[in-house]
Amino acid sequence: MKRHQSLYKFSREHHDGLILAQLLKKDAPEYKGLPRAPHEKRAYAVSFFKNELTKHFKAEEEILFVMANGRNARLNTLTAELIFQHQTLAANFKLIELENENYIRIMDETGYLLEQHIRLEEREYFPLVQEELSEEELAELEKKLIQK
Repeated sequence: MKRHQSLYKFSREHHDGLILAQLLKKDAPEYKGLPRAPHEKRAYAVSFFKNELTKHFKAEEEILFVMANGRNARLNTLTAELIFQHQTLAANFKLIELENENYIRIMDETGYLLEQHIRLEEREYFPLVQEELSEEELAELEKKLIQK
């Protein structure tokens, strides 16, 4: 199913999130222009979370999830799961930021969780949203995201 234009903003941001997810993984390939050393990856990841992901999560939770929730049981279940994953990811990024010997393991776990989270939204949640919301509602979603 082709992605509706109202969800393009999220999908573009998901692309950047997937790059971060790969970067966080223990045996990640090197990415041109991105940090290579674990402590540099940690600083980059924490900054990306604070400056990009928190805004992304907030827009999803305050706009998209509100518009989609209550449409059907599957969307309700997915919405609850995605919110839980947002909370887990936020907690993980706080742990990554802390000075401790486990941050490399936590970054690796977070990379896999972030990838799983994005894939769930792209492959299951967005198609359901496109099926359940009318064209007018999708246009309203797009308008709200532009204003955000």
